[in-house]
Amino acid sequence: MDNLNYYNPKVNKTNPRRKTLIILNIIGLIVLVGVIIGGWLFLSKKNIKPSLPFLKTSSKPYDGYFWGVATNPYVFNTKSDKFHKENVDAQVEYWKDLGVKAVRINFEFSKQKPENFLEANDYLVDKLNENNIETLMVIESPLGDFIGEANQDNGYSWGKHIAEHFKGKVRYYQMLNEVSGTAIKPNYPGNNFSDFDSEKYRAVKDYLLGLSKGIKEADPDAKRVVSAHWVGIAIIDKLIEDGVDFEIIGWNWFSSMGDDPTNVKMPDGSNLNIPDYLKKYNKKFWITEANRSEGSYDNKEKEQAEFINSLINNIKKSDLISGIFVYRLFDTTSAADGVQNNDTVWGIVKEKQKADGKWEPGAKKEAFDTYRSLIAKYGNKLTK
Repeated sequence: MDNLNYYNPKVNKTNPRRKTLIILNIIGLIVLVGVIIGGWLFLSKKNIKPSLPFLKTSSKPYDGYFWGVATNPYVFNTKSDKFHKENVDAQVEYWKDLGVKAVRINFEFSKQKPENFLEANDYLVDKLNENNIETLMVIESPLGDFIGEANQDNGYSWGKHIAEHFKGKVRYYQMLNEVSGTAIKPNYPGNNFSDFDSEKYRAVKDYLLGLSKGIKEADPDAKRVVSAHWVGIAIIDKLIEDGVDFEIIGWNWFSSMGDDPTNVKMPDGSNLNIPDYLKKYNKKFWITEANRSEGSYDNKEKEQAEFINSLINNIKKSDLISGIFVYRLFDTTSAADGVQNNDTVWGIVKEKQKADGKWEPGAKKEAFDTYRSLIAKYGNKLTK
């Protein structure tokens, strides 16, 4: 053993070769640190946010009840305002205060320049991941004439493009929004397939076939949601029959429809339990939009809170509903030049205008406190 060339600190303290290696390693480490710091400072000066691996979703998906809320990166913006990071930062304390486990957002884009909004999308998604909150991203079509232009190819390319970009950061994608509303004939309920326009349905079906495939090819771990509303069960039946692949059924539900999607009074006098009817497909069922119709408009903050309370207490009686997203977190009066109408006060938090004309979070409405209390009351278990 004595003639072997190895380093022993007791007998070989002055090995010149080892000293040289140590010095070279130290120099290399110093250079590497300098490159990283220099690159970071350069990107910061250019206002570019690096994409970091620690901002990706956790490896283990959240498997409890999906308490959620809807928002976007442009809250507190006026109509023509650009993206401001601080407007996303200001939302974090409200996500935490509510105790939500997921936030529903749209993939923001311009039909003329779809790439222009990537910074806003990236920043919001990264901020959610920093706070261990799942993202449900709604993918709308960028087509100018959806019914005339939609097909499997452009659905596939759009879905793949977005899912490739957010792979490892976004786990849930809602494919279009409220497909029942897109394809329904005027003044029809949607519980029979004859209630839907055949050409509009074709566009929805073809686009979803491509969109679904593109998302899954880009990110095999992604979960896909298709949503309907009111009693539009027939379009879900038909889409599944026609081969559209997805994992979660979403449902939009507002006070004008009643306060219990598990017990809906139909025109013929019968009762319809929507999640029970759809359980045959063995898919999760989420309420993807929920609120009092028109929010708190016309001084109805109390009624808004009462509806959210009644709806959640009703749906928690069912083991078939595993998530709900209140629509939405903040009012949108800033984008309407301060006007409060039945489109701008759906939030559970008001907006407030500052002395400099900019907007910021205002007072929490009664509905915020109600929703927070219900999340705390029921916790994260899927069962009632």
